[in-house]
Amino acid sequence: ASDFSLMTLGMYRKHAFGAMDYEFMGAYQMGSYVADVDVAAMMIFGEFGYTLANNARVAFLMDYTSGDDATDATEFGGFNNLFYTGHKFRGAMDYFVGDNDEGLMDMAFKFNYPVNDAWGLSAAAHMFTLVEVAEDAEDPLGNELDFAATYTDGAFKWTNGLSMFMAGDADVPGYSSSTGDNSMWFYSQFTAGF
Repeated sequence: ASDFSLMTLGMYRKHAFGAMDYEFMGAYQMGSYVADVDVAAMMIFGEFGYTLANNARVAFLMDYTSGDDATDATEFGGFNNLFYTGHKFRGAMDYFVGDNDEGLMDMAFKFNYPVNDAWGLSAAAHMFTLVEVAEDAEDPLGNELDFAATYTDGAFKWTNGLSMFMAGDADVPGYSSSTGDNSMWFYSQFTAGF
């Protein structure tokens, strides 16, 4: 909208110490959405990992974007993802790549295992819920399981993946889980760097 004004202030930190590592991002948004509606929203992301003796890595991830509770018409709390890169964070199936007024919480467990110099295996389990819902509404969007095997040879990479989504009870227009259907997806991807 022509009267939309938004400022995002954020911070990012990534660090490893010994076998442990973490990555953290946080952002706060302020501005105005339409006349007399102020924006006050935030995003918090954190991933904490531990690398085992066999170079396998286990990690816990939490990704939170605030939602609008709709009780105050003068303030909007839904976080705007700006230029969205959710594929890296919110599961391989890309169900939740846009903005929604209700906000989103994703909690995940991740596992990566380098089989040898060429092959690597990975798995992730995500739990998606809405942040703000009406009093009598449901908030679980669903759970996603992601599995992948990746072959790397220099600049060439070949990944094969399988993902399964088990829909929750929440009803959000525009999200595939709102149909209540479970789904499965397989992909094969080749990439090369120059």
